[in-house]
Amino acid sequence: MSLYSESSPVNFENSKLTLTFEHPLLKKERFLISYLLELYKKERNGELKLDRQMLMGLLDMDMDELKSFIKKLSKKKLEYCVETNESLRFEGYFSVIDSFLIDEKSVIFLLSREVMLSFKKGNIFNTLHIDHILSFKEKQSYLLYLYLLNHWKEKAELEITLDNLKTILGVGDNYTRFYDFETKILLPIVEDINSNGKYILSYEKIKSGLSSNNKVIGIKFSLIDRLAEKLKNDVNILITIIKKYIDDYDFVYNLLLDSLKKYEYEYVYKNLNYARLNSKNTNLKFDMFLKECIENNVAESKKSHLEPVIKIKKHIPNIFRLQAEVFKQINRFESYKLLDANFFSPLFLRKLYSLKSGETMEVETDLFKISIYYNEDDFSEINIYKFETDENVL
Repeated sequence: MSLYSESSPVNFENSKLTLTFEHPLLKKERFLISYLLELYKKERNGELKLDRQMLMGLLDMDMDELKSFIKKLSKKKLEYCVETNESLRFEGYFSVIDSFLIDEKSVIFLLSREVMLSFKKGNIFNTLHIDHILSFKEKQSYLLYLYLLNHWKEKAELEITLDNLKTILGVGDNYTRFYDFETKILLPIVEDINSNGKYILSYEKIKSGLSSNNKVIGIKFSLIDRLAEKLKNDVNILITIIKKYIDDYDFVYNLLLDSLKKYEYEYVYKNLNYARLNSKNTNLKFDMFLKECIENNVAESKKSHLEPVIKIKKHIPNIFRLQAEVFKQINRFESYKLLDANFFSPLFLRKLYSLKSGETMEVETDLFKISIYYNEDDFSEINIYKFETDENVL
């Protein structure tokens, strides 16, 4: 069992979460981490290259200060604990930045594997909301965020006494006037969570009486999952693909909803489509076959053992001859099966026309995958795979 898998077998839903920073992050450290995570969201590459002069200006530091700053940041670690509903307990320790490299023009940061995994569903680091927590700008935001996550299972709204809230946020007896506490601590945290968290947070003041002049003695928080509506829309899209196969609508709807909470949309879609295309090859009812496909990632496991139906390996001297060979092999298939928009889309053609010697490209549809390796000085390879379905194509 690997917790570092993108699809861990452990159910982390409604787990109790604890996360602490070995040493608190300073304001500029939080700013840089947040900046790096924004870059990672766009590039999905854990090796992040920044212009050295730009970074010095961004942090208002000279070169010696920048080196010292990055060294200290790379040593800071997070300690976590996750306790699941099945009484499983996991504890660990990791850094945000694995390593860094500085050259004459650039600073290259390597994000830790744990941080990168937090952006993908179905693993312990996504459960810890690491991707959101490291994006917070206020130092106390993660304390309130985790507290709310850990206590949200029982109620739609959560009331916290003012004294308890101050204890949670670590401000003690400071800010005796509620106005100061609200403007300097509470409002910045709520705005931070709403900008960078998974949920939309709002609150109401609880007073000791009905008069507007009565003392504030607590806060009632409300959380709304900003992804809930998107999940419903995604389920409805998937349902339309398989509606004629479904026996029990409620069962399939809930299956897809739970699956999209745990896995990425592409993972669920591929397995759903595999179930649709292969439903005649099983003794199971479609609903149960769909469940089996999703839970066991059948679509991927079947593909991993496939042999290419077309396999070309020969010397092709230039990119134009390669393109001609690719379309020659594609034409061996019935046009309505393979020669569709996927293989004449701008993306496919752009990839093919810009392929350089030594590079590989792959394109995949519901029925086929084409893998092309080009080497102008040696052998090039073209492999076309047909995925198992109820239909025969060649």
